[in-house]
Amino acid sequence: METLQRVGIHVLLAIYVVSVLSGLYFTLFRRFPPLAPKPLVLFEYFLMAPFQEYNRENADLLAEGWVDGSWVTIDLDPYYPTMILGTRTMHRRLMTIERVGEEEHRKAFHLLAENIFLRETERGRGYRSVRLSWETWPKSTAGFTHLRHREFIERTPLVMYP
Repeated sequence: METLQRVGIHVLLAIYVVSVLSGLYFTLFRRFPPLAPKPLVLFEYFLMAPFQEYNRENADLLAEGWVDGSWVTIDLDPYYPTMILGTRTMHRRLMTIERVGEEEHRKAFHLLAENIFLRETERGRGYRSVRLSWETWPKSTAGFTHLRHREFIERTPLVMYP
């Protein structure tokens, strides 16, 4: 009986190790390993998801409107209500479109800038133009925005409307 129990534990452990390795294989090569059941591979793949796109920097979308000869920061929070920080950043990056292609991603940011311009105009803000940029800055244990200061920020221009 004790031997049967040990064999059962070893079999379960072997199945677990093979399933984790099949998820790792799929994560690295984006191909299903031979003879591995797809639901099991995808289950392990999704368990590894938080570790697939770890960034060493914080990042956020910056929207600015041109008014009275200078750029003014536009608060994007009303455009992304009730979202927690990670989800909000993912939506601001337009990650679902990012994987389609660079041109489609650029078009999506242009459409976003146009929509922000139109909404801000409806709110009575006299922006003559809206530009979107991507900002990155070092991570800090003190919080997401702790090091979001001019001397640490690296800005990548995305689009301008009109």
